[in-house]
Amino acid sequence: MIVLEKGEIIEFTSKQLGSYKVPKEIEFVSELPRNPGGKVLKNRIEKCMN
Repeated sequence: MIVLEKGEIIEFTSKQLGSYKVPKEIEFVSELPRNPGGKVLKNRIEKCMN
């Protein structure tokens, strides 16, 4: 298993992506909310972030 820290992800993306694409915040979760068909419920993620 690979273990990454938030700082490592931001550092890597800042070298590989344009500055406007680098994430401002990173949050690790154990699982994503999904519907019965297995698709990720993006609207639930947005609600949790606000």
